[in-house]
Amino acid sequence: MLVQLLLQVHLAHSCLSKLTILSGTRTLYDSGNDVYVPAVILPPNLLYPGWLYDPEAQWVWWIADWIVGNFHFVDSFGLAQWAVEKVNTAVLKIVADDYYKVMFNGETLKDLESGQRQFSRFFEYNLKGKLKGSSAGEYLKNELDVYVQTENPAVWDGLMYKIDITFA
Repeated sequence: MLVQLLLQVHLAHSCLSKLTILSGTRTLYDSGNDVYVPAVILPPNLLYPGWLYDPEAQWVWWIADWIVGNFHFVDSFGLAQWAVEKVNTAVLKIVADDYYKVMFNGETLKDLESGQRQFSRFFEYNLKGKLKGSSAGEYLKNELDVYVQTENPAVWDGLMYKIDITFA
């Protein structure tokens, strides 16, 4: 009986598949008037030494220079409705400097909060139940909107995120 249970657990685990969405070349920056351009991947020499490192996701920004203000970044992806129905877990991990507001499919997950700068650890948000699925008659995309607020042009600023979705 125990062997049969272990075999079922192994088979279930081997059937899981994963989709990962990473900050990097797919991240777009709103340069004004809803004109989106690819974000800049920050080279290692521009990264603050205390920033979090991820082996897959990359720190991005809108330019390799620093200016005080609010900046808008987006990423989107499509999923079939049948895939959404098979989602086991969906987690957004995000970090930004200085402060950020993150929205997923129009829902605010975190708003800008001064005094809560955390560029050395990911914040995690559960996206399960928030994903949209497309069907033959309707294309729906999942959209991540991140607004980053900077306060000091003399220091580094940036954004990094990762969405991991596993399917049963």
